[in-house]
Amino acid sequence: MKNLAVHFSAVLLLVISTPTAHAQTVGFASATSTTNEWASQHPVAITMTTAPATNTTVMVTYAGTGTATGSLDFDFTTQSITFTPAMFYPDTQYVGGLTLVSDAVTDPDETVNLALSILSGPGTLGTVAHQVLIKELDGRLMVNEISQGASGNQEYYELVVWGPPATTVDIRNWVVDDNNGLYNTGDSAISGVGIASGFATFENDCMWEKVPTGTIITIYNSEDKNASIVAVDDPKDSDEDYIHVLPLSIEFGTCGTPAANPYLNGYASSPDVPTASTAYFTPNQDPCFSMISLANNGDAAQVRNAAFTEMSGVSYGLGVTNHPRYASYGNDALAFTEKAGNRSFWMANTWGNDTYHKQNWLTSSPRTETPAAGNNAANSAWLSSMLQPFPVPSLNSTYTCHLNALEYRRYLNPNDEIFAHLRNNTANNHGSATVQMTIGHTIVQNNNLADAPFFAEPNWQVTLASAGVSPSMQVRLYTTPAILAALAISVNAAYGTVYTSSTIVPFVKIYQTTASGVEPRYGLGPQVNGYATTNVSYGSNYYFQATTTLGGGTFALGVPAPPLWAQPGVELQTGPGQEVHSLRVWYATDADQIGKVFIQSQREGRAQLKWYALDGRNIHRQELNLDSGVNVFVANIEGFAAGIYVVEVAMEGETVRQKVVIR
Repeated sequence: MKNLAVHFSAVLLLVISTPTAHAQTVGFASATSTTNEWASQHPVAITMTTAPATNTTVMVTYAGTGTATGSLDFDFTTQSITFTPAMFYPDTQYVGGLTLVSDAVTDPDETVNLALSILSGPGTLGTVAHQVLIKELDGRLMVNEISQGASGNQEYYELVVWGPPATTVDIRNWVVDDNNGLYNTGDSAISGVGIASGFATFENDCMWEKVPTGTIITIYNSEDKNASIVAVDDPKDSDEDYIHVLPLSIEFGTCGTPAANPYLNGYASSPDVPTASTAYFTPNQDPCFSMISLANNGDAAQVRNAAFTEMSGVSYGLGVTNHPRYASYGNDALAFTEKAGNRSFWMANTWGNDTYHKQNWLTSSPRTETPAAGNNAANSAWLSSMLQPFPVPSLNSTYTCHLNALEYRRYLNPNDEIFAHLRNNTANNHGSATVQMTIGHTIVQNNNLADAPFFAEPNWQVTLASAGVSPSMQVRLYTTPAILAALAISVNAAYGTVYTSSTIVPFVKIYQTTASGVEPRYGLGPQVNGYATTNVSYGSNYYFQATTTLGGGTFALGVPAPPLWAQPGVELQTGPGQEVHSLRVWYATDADQIGKVFIQSQREGRAQLKWYALDGRNIHRQELNLDSGVNVFVANIEGFAAGIYVVEVAMEGETVRQKVVIR
């Protein structure tokens, strides 16, 4: 949000109307409400206490005050709603005209003020001013769906990483828990009502350090698996679909030991009833699903950050006034009165993306279950909107994380800018893996290499703790159109080509050296390995991908010197061609002239004739004397395979090349 002169961040509704003698009271359900910048839409509740004799229509308008800025931080459309005598009273309706505009600027929380007035019909004004507090939301882990399953212990938690698009969230040591007393009567919790010992946490592991927003994490009881969980167990998202599926055993016979779970940790005996964050102790053992299992008669699913502060939670069967967010959300706090047997609860994005707001949630029995997937079209679209391509940095960047068997790792800097991606294709554990990207190199041509490539900046130094036996590693290197454009300028200047930042992309290769301190841009032929790449458009940027079997080393992006057939003036000819300077050349296609090359010269002289395959190999050469006029040269090409070749005729001060086809 912007720090401008006029702001709208809290919505304050002011109702100006002359009170009537009627007993009905109509107004905002509360004087304040809270939403988040990334919520998209924020519904505001209007309540009428008793039935009017005739229709009553009220209007909600922007009051023109607050600290948020209209159109930059929010938009509001004046709306009216009507209460009819046939409705059940007291009746609450919602206006949804407040649209939040998210940005990448971190600002203080802001406010928008709304006003309410009676347009027509009977009624006495109640609360006529409403202020909406728009909170600047940092990335966090949120509850997206929970279910009790059909029977037994078939519960599961579905969590999402929530925050600005194309960012990551560090969820190391974040807590997953059921009700610990916080969701029924606060600090004087009723013992036994959905309160169970133990909790689970995400391991202090770099896999959880940079989790992209929009990622889904599903945790379920592996000993009574819900049939709706059809996704394959995938704790580390090995298929890179931004979905983690984590099974947990339920009883201490198969978990609860001090041995570390690779992905989750736990603590068996706290908190029991206390709600304060200090009641959470340092986790010290494998978690069991029984530590977070959900009771039928009333319970809650909650998430706490690494400091044990409650960040998200949905309760059922415990009453809305006991929900920890009742003070800010009122009756729209995420608390359901229904019990949970054979029931599910899920974020449906009915009014936008505020996962704290009950109007965005649905419940059903029998269950509607979509574990490890979007809950509906709106929920899936919300998750996809966060999974945007990360920006590519224009500064030096380094990241270190382990790269174990069959793992992948994104390498992002602290600004969530991506510069590399590694995938270990083998069962080797590479251990700690560091990628350091260094920008600031001059574009240079390395004539020590057979294909004489021009090298762009930067370099990527990949350091593995252990390459292991027969390593195989997929490497992705990210770059920008600006870097490719600069590379194209250098290649064009040298060869007269007309590459642009996009047309040079298919020719980019990845080069690698493993010799210590040797960069591909300066290395000798035996030291440098070149790989043909797969190129992928990545947002407005690109990445280039290849597989190396040499382990770590120094990597760079280069463009080989263009082959003869790619250079200007090389045109396909199968018959007499257009004159180029004083020479022209063509290959005969008539049946009685097969094997003949025609060369027309405007002057006499010694010439050299060369034939090249399209991969640049010289496959035939001969010197000859040319007369002025048409010279017929019978080339030794009868054994050439059918295809396209380049024939080059060079005389003193002039060279002509043409592509010719042999059928």
